[in-house]
Amino acid sequence: MTLPNLPLVERIWSYSPQGKPTVESKKEGEWLVLPGIPVDQPFGKDLYFTPLKFKGRRSNENALSMGVLFADLDPVNPMTCDPEPSVSWETSPGNYQAIWYLREPWDFYQEWADVNQRLTYHLKADKGGWMGSKLLRWPGSLNWKRQRDGAVPVGRVVSTTLVEYDFVELRDALPPIERTQVVSTGRHPVLNTIPLLNEQLRMHWADISLQGRAMLTRDRVSDRSLHIVRTAHELLRSGLSTETAFNMLWVAPWNKWRTDRHMPEKLWEEILLADAKLQK
Repeated sequence: MTLPNLPLVERIWSYSPQGKPTVESKKEGEWLVLPGIPVDQPFGKDLYFTPLKFKGRRSNENALSMGVLFADLDPVNPMTCDPEPSVSWETSPGNYQAIWYLREPWDFYQEWADVNQRLTYHLKADKGGWMGSKLLRWPGSLNWKRQRDGAVPVGRVVSTTLVEYDFVELRDALPPIERTQVVSTGRHPVLNTIPLLNEQLRMHWADISLQGRAMLTRDRVSDRSLHIVRTAHELLRSGLSTETAFNMLWVAPWNKWRTDRHMPEKLWEEILLADAKLQK
């Protein structure tokens, strides 16, 4: 299949003037970073791109001059969204993704991430899809993940406009996220004021095993629940305190207790269980 909508994706990239985007394919859970833009979609593989650009490998910490906001809308129809998307597409019947162009790129990742998360929550989109390193499905591509009885859905572009948004105006207008906690242990350590994983890694790098380093620095995992438990065990085996392990895992990009819901007590519970098993 000839690669569709390349000019549209290149326009999305043009809003972030620095760095390089990433294009990846996926088949049966196996991801492959492509060396460039393919001529066509690899047969049997889903195709994805990053709406942002990066210095080096794809990670939240490496995002540069964020020129767009985005959301993995899932069943939310983009025609009902307020603010209206600049671009939207259907990835499979009834599932959507969307982009909002910014008039000027924003250079501070944490501020950008806060606004993109608030936009995601405001629209009731996928709560795990707001981070800068997020991959979106290539517009108009074949969705092999949804293949049924030999039929493969083909995505379609829903809307393309020239509408652009002022980042500060969106930051001031979007509602804050309501943080609700389901208390299970009744307590957890104070959340570290250092928000980025790479800064915490620099502080504790020498104390973490090679396996622990590899587990912490992964951008994505196939089973987040299992990876959280295994990484907690490895950090504690390396000699880190439960509190340090808690704060490092809290800011990991695959920590569902932060990305999908604000439940630090659940992560703390996982760490205490891991510590109890190691003490036996």
